[in-house]
Amino acid sequence: MPKGLQGIIDSLTLKRLDSPSETLTRFTGLCNDDSGERIYGGQVMAQAMSACQQTVAKPYVLHSMHSTFLRQGAIGVPLSYCVEAIRNGRSFLSRQVSVEQNKKMIFTATLSFQKPEHGVSHAVTMPDAPNPESLPSESARIKDFLTSAGIDNHYDWPIDVRFVNPPAIIDPQPQPPRLLAWIKTSEALPDNDDLQRQMFAYASDNPILMPAFFPHRINPFTPNVMAATLSHSIWIHQAVKIDDWLLFEVDSDFTGGGRGMGRAKVFNTQGQLVASAVQEGLVRKR
Repeated sequence: MPKGLQGIIDSLTLKRLDSPSETLTRFTGLCNDDSGERIYGGQVMAQAMSACQQTVAKPYVLHSMHSTFLRQGAIGVPLSYCVEAIRNGRSFLSRQVSVEQNKKMIFTATLSFQKPEHGVSHAVTMPDAPNPESLPSESARIKDFLTSAGIDNHYDWPIDVRFVNPPAIIDPQPQPPRLLAWIKTSEALPDNDDLQRQMFAYASDNPILMPAFFPHRINPFTPNVMAATLSHSIWIHQAVKIDDWLLFEVDSDFTGGGRGMGRAKVFNTQGQLVASAVQEGLVRKR
């Protein structure tokens, strides 16, 4: 398995600490994603999900997570995860997790787990999209851009992203605030449903805010542009396999006031809607 992906997976095994009460469980972990100067938000979400999942027994499975990013985190500095059991019902369980670094809270989230059940069902249909293998790799495009800019980048991309219409990295032109992208992990994952959901959370932090930039001739690579996740929510409708291609259909309904919104529908290769996500992020020119 590639070193980058293996490092992310290893980071999701958190160390359990002594807990101060029956309803609180504490863990510690380390974010090792070296894709930038600050902690990648997807890794914090994935670790927070892992911490909460460790306090929930089967058959309950996670179906939603609502996250708020309070401060930037530093790479290589231990994180403290405190999970509180908010509700233990017969059908649903709720967990609240807070994350601290250097005695400051940087992240908080509420997660809901459900015992599987059958019910009425409907879902939107998957849009037409070309085969992902026919599309260029986003990691290769960005590596070429960094090399041309004289930046020596050896990051081992754990997520393979293929845009149906790849947005320009240099000198972007105005375009409608929507995108289609195929996304999966760079290699197959162990057969573990909890890990699949954790890595889906990790991967989902990347593409959802991008259409918020599209009408404005800017992107996160544009000089003096600031981009950061403020809040992020995901809903998992049925079993999700992030080590197989998933199609993200993403729209941005609003950008303004230094903030932008992105909304994603996620389909598997069988055309089933498996998840949804919404993100609000910082979209600001310095």
